[in-house]
Amino acid sequence: MMHLEFAKQNSRLLYLLLLLCAAMACTKVQTVEDLQAYVKDPDNGLRKEREIGRVKMSVTYRPTDLLVKQSLSSKPTDGEIDSLRRDFGKMVYFVLSMSAEKREVEGYALPKNGFSDRFHTLAFEMGNYVRLITEAKDTIPVADYFYQRTFGAGESSDLLFLFDQAKLQKSSSFKIQVDDFGLGVGDQNFKFQTDNIKDTPSLGREYLKQ
Repeated sequence: MMHLEFAKQNSRLLYLLLLLCAAMACTKVQTVEDLQAYVKDPDNGLRKEREIGRVKMSVTYRPTDLLVKQSLSSKPTDGEIDSLRRDFGKMVYFVLSMSAEKREVEGYALPKNGFSDRFHTLAFEMGNYVRLITEAKDTIPVADYFYQRTFGAGESSDLLFLFDQAKLQKSSSFKIQVDDFGLGVGDQNFKFQTDNIKDTPSLGREYLKQ
Protein backbone atom coordinates (compact mmCIF):
# COMPACT_ATOMS: atom_id res chain seq x y z
CA MET A 1 0.00 0.00 0.00
CA MET A 2 2.85 2.37 0.84
CA HIS A 3 4.44 1.67 -2.54
CA LEU A 4 1.14 2.49 -4.28
CA GLU A 5 0.76 5.80 -2.41
CA PHE A 6 4.40 6.69 -3.14
CA ALA A 7 3.83 5.96 -6.83
CA LYS A 8 0.75 8.22 -6.86
CA GLN A 9 2.68 11.07 -5.25
CA ASN A 10 5.50 10.69 -7.76
CA SER A 11 2.96 10.64 -10.58
CA ARG A 12 1.39 13.91 -9.38
CA LEU A 13 4.85 15.47 -8.97
CA LEU A 14 5.84 14.41 -12.49
CA TYR A 15 2.61 15.88 -13.85
CA LEU A 16 3.25 19.23 -12.14
CA LEU A 17 6.83 19.27 -13.45
CA LEU A 18 5.59 18.62 -16.97
CA LEU A 19 3.11 21.49 -16.67
CA LEU A 20 5.88 23.77 -15.39
CA CYS A 21 8.19 22.77 -18.24
CA ALA A 22 5.43 23.33 -20.77
CA ALA A 23 4.76 26.82 -19.38
CA MET A 24 8.45 27.66 -19.48
CA ALA A 25 8.71 26.43 -23.04
CA CYS A 26 5.77 28.60 -24.09
CA THR A 27 7.45 31.76 -22.78
CA LYS A 28 11.01 30.92 -23.80
CA VAL A 29 12.40 33.87 -25.73
CA GLN A 30 15.87 34.06 -27.24
CA THR A 31 15.71 36.03 -30.50
CA VAL A 32 14.02 39.15 -31.82
CA GLU A 33 11.61 36.95 -33.75
CA ASP A 34 10.69 35.07 -30.54
CA LEU A 35 10.03 38.31 -28.69
CA GLN A 36 8.00 39.80 -31.53
CA ALA A 37 5.87 36.64 -31.65
CA TYR A 38 5.35 36.85 -27.88
CA VAL A 39 4.15 40.45 -28.17
CA LYS A 40 1.74 39.60 -31.00
CA ASP A 41 0.21 36.64 -29.15
CA PRO A 42 -3.19 37.92 -27.94
CA ASP A 43 -2.97 35.69 -24.83
CA ASN A 44 -0.13 37.89 -23.54
CA GLY A 45 -2.20 41.10 -23.57
CA LEU A 46 0.46 43.32 -25.13
CA ARG A 47 -1.43 44.32 -28.26
CA LYS A 48 -4.88 45.92 -28.44
CA GLU A 49 -6.67 46.69 -31.69
CA ARG A 50 -10.07 47.68 -33.05
CA GLU A 51 -11.79 48.85 -36.20
CA ILE A 52 -13.95 51.96 -36.30
CA GLY A 53 -15.64 52.14 -39.68
CA ARG A 54 -12.90 52.09 -42.29
CA VAL A 55 -10.17 52.96 -39.77
CA LYS A 56 -8.15 50.31 -37.98
CA MET A 57 -6.17 51.27 -34.89
CA SER A 58 -3.83 49.28 -32.68
CA VAL A 59 -1.58 49.99 -29.71
CA THR A 60 1.28 47.54 -29.15
CA TYR A 61 3.77 47.40 -26.29
CA ARG A 62 7.37 47.55 -27.54
CA PRO A 63 9.78 45.78 -25.16
CA THR A 64 12.95 47.66 -24.29
CA ASP A 65 15.14 44.76 -25.43
CA LEU A 66 14.02 45.31 -29.04
CA LEU A 67 15.39 48.84 -28.76
CA VAL A 68 18.51 47.55 -27.03
CA LYS A 69 19.16 45.10 -29.86
CA GLN A 70 18.86 47.87 -32.44
CA SER A 71 21.32 50.08 -30.54
CA LEU A 72 24.11 47.62 -29.73
CA SER A 73 27.53 47.86 -31.33
CA SER A 74 28.83 45.06 -33.56
CA LYS A 75 30.61 43.35 -30.64
CA PRO A 76 28.71 44.32 -27.48
CA THR A 77 29.94 43.60 -23.98
CA ASP A 78 27.88 42.73 -20.90
CA GLY A 79 28.50 46.27 -19.67
CA GLU A 80 27.11 47.81 -22.85
CA ILE A 81 24.01 45.59 -22.71
CA ASP A 82 23.37 46.44 -19.05
CA SER A 83 23.88 50.16 -19.69
CA LEU A 84 21.45 50.24 -22.61
CA ARG A 85 18.89 48.24 -20.65
CA ARG A 86 19.10 50.76 -17.80
CA ASP A 87 18.78 53.73 -20.15
CA PHE A 88 15.89 52.35 -22.21
CA GLY A 89 14.26 50.95 -19.07
CA LYS A 90 13.53 54.45 -17.80
CA MET A 91 10.69 54.64 -20.30
CA VAL A 92 7.87 52.37 -21.42
CA TYR A 93 7.17 52.24 -25.17
CA PHE A 94 4.05 51.76 -27.26
CA VAL A 95 3.51 51.79 -31.02
CA LEU A 96 0.29 53.37 -32.29
CA SER A 97 -0.61 52.08 -35.75
CA MET A 98 -3.44 53.56 -37.80
CA SER A 99 -4.69 52.61 -41.24
CA ALA A 100 -7.67 53.24 -43.48
CA GLU A 101 -8.44 50.52 -46.03
CA LYS A 102 -4.89 49.17 -45.54
CA ARG A 103 -3.31 52.53 -46.32
CA GLU A 104 -1.70 55.24 -44.23
CA VAL A 105 -4.05 57.78 -42.67
CA GLU A 106 -2.14 60.85 -43.88
CA GLY A 107 -4.62 61.33 -46.70
CA TYR A 108 -7.77 59.88 -45.11
CA ALA A 109 -10.92 61.98 -44.52
CA LEU A 110 -9.18 65.25 -45.26
CA PRO A 111 -10.78 68.62 -45.86
CA LYS A 112 -9.67 70.41 -49.01
CA ASN A 113 -5.94 71.21 -48.94
CA GLY A 114 -5.67 69.47 -45.55
CA PHE A 115 -2.71 67.17 -46.20
CA SER A 116 -0.08 69.55 -44.83
CA ASP A 117 -2.11 70.06 -41.64
CA ARG A 118 -2.50 66.28 -41.15
CA PHE A 119 1.21 65.70 -41.73
CA HIS A 120 2.11 68.49 -39.29
CA THR A 121 -0.18 66.96 -36.65
CA LEU A 122 1.35 63.50 -37.03
CA ALA A 123 4.92 64.78 -37.08
CA PHE A 124 4.78 67.41 -34.35
CA GLU A 125 1.52 67.50 -32.37
CA MET A 126 0.51 63.93 -31.49
CA GLY A 127 1.89 64.35 -27.98
CA ASN A 128 -1.16 66.56 -27.38
CA TYR A 129 -3.58 63.82 -28.50
CA VAL A 130 -2.13 60.78 -26.71
CA ARG A 131 -1.69 60.07 -22.99
CA LEU A 132 -1.44 57.21 -20.50
CA ILE A 133 -4.03 57.14 -17.71
CA THR A 134 -3.59 54.88 -14.68
CA GLU A 135 -6.41 53.11 -12.83
CA ALA A 136 -6.16 55.87 -10.18
CA LYS A 137 -6.95 58.42 -12.93
CA ASP A 138 -3.42 59.82 -12.87
CA THR A 139 -2.38 61.10 -16.28
CA ILE A 140 1.11 60.37 -17.59
CA PRO A 141 1.86 62.61 -20.56
CA VAL A 142 3.92 61.60 -23.57
CA ALA A 143 7.61 62.09 -22.78
CA ASP A 144 8.54 61.93 -26.45
CA TYR A 145 7.43 60.26 -29.66
CA PHE A 146 8.74 59.35 -33.10
CA TYR A 147 6.77 59.36 -36.32
CA GLN A 148 7.85 56.91 -39.01
CA ARG A 149 7.30 58.56 -42.39
CA THR A 150 6.88 56.06 -45.24
CA PHE A 151 5.87 58.51 -47.99
CA GLY A 152 2.80 56.57 -49.10
CA ALA A 153 4.58 53.21 -49.29
CA GLY A 154 3.29 51.77 -46.01
CA GLU A 155 0.08 50.01 -45.04
CA SER A 156 -0.27 52.04 -41.83
CA SER A 157 0.87 55.20 -40.08
CA ASP A 158 3.09 54.19 -37.15
CA LEU A 159 4.23 56.25 -34.18
CA LEU A 160 6.38 55.19 -31.21
CA PHE A 161 5.38 56.83 -27.91
CA LEU A 162 7.48 57.05 -24.73
CA PHE A 163 6.09 57.34 -21.20
CA ASP A 164 7.85 57.62 -17.84
CA GLN A 165 8.27 54.07 -16.51
CA ALA A 166 8.57 55.07 -12.84
CA LYS A 167 5.13 56.71 -12.80
CA LEU A 168 3.53 53.46 -13.94
CA GLN A 169 4.90 51.09 -11.31
CA LYS A 170 2.17 51.49 -8.68
CA SER A 171 -0.73 50.98 -11.08
CA SER A 172 -2.11 47.50 -11.75
CA SER A 173 -3.76 48.60 -14.98
CA PHE A 174 -3.80 51.59 -17.29
CA LYS A 175 -5.14 52.77 -20.62
CA ILE A 176 -3.63 54.54 -23.59
CA GLN A 177 -6.03 57.26 -24.68
CA VAL A 178 -5.94 58.54 -28.26
CA ASP A 179 -8.02 61.64 -28.93
CA ASP A 180 -9.61 62.09 -32.33
CA PHE A 181 -7.32 64.38 -34.32
CA GLY A 182 -9.42 64.52 -37.47
CA LEU A 183 -10.08 60.93 -38.51
CA GLY A 184 -13.70 61.10 -37.37
CA VAL A 185 -13.41 58.03 -35.12
CA GLY A 186 -13.91 59.70 -31.75
CA ASP A 187 -11.60 59.30 -28.74
CA GLN A 188 -10.30 55.76 -28.28
CA ASN A 189 -8.99 53.94 -25.19
CA PHE A 190 -6.80 50.81 -25.11
CA LYS A 191 -6.54 49.08 -21.73
CA PHE A 192 -3.50 47.12 -20.52
CA GLN A 193 -2.54 45.19 -17.39
CA THR A 194 0.74 46.32 -15.84
CA ASP A 195 1.72 42.75 -14.90
CA ASN A 196 1.66 41.78 -18.58
CA ILE A 197 4.23 44.49 -19.23
CA LYS A 198 6.38 43.42 -16.28
CA ASP A 199 6.20 39.73 -17.26
CA THR A 200 7.46 40.29 -20.81
CA PRO A 201 10.58 38.11 -21.18
CA SER A 202 13.99 39.48 -22.09
CA LEU A 203 16.15 38.51 -25.03
CA GLY A 204 18.89 35.96 -24.34
CA ARG A 205 22.13 37.68 -23.40
CA GLU A 206 24.21 35.40 -25.60
CA TYR A 207 21.96 36.25 -28.53
CA LEU A 208 22.41 39.98 -27.83
CA LYS A 209 26.19 39.50 -27.87
CA GLN A 210 26.21 37.83 -31.28
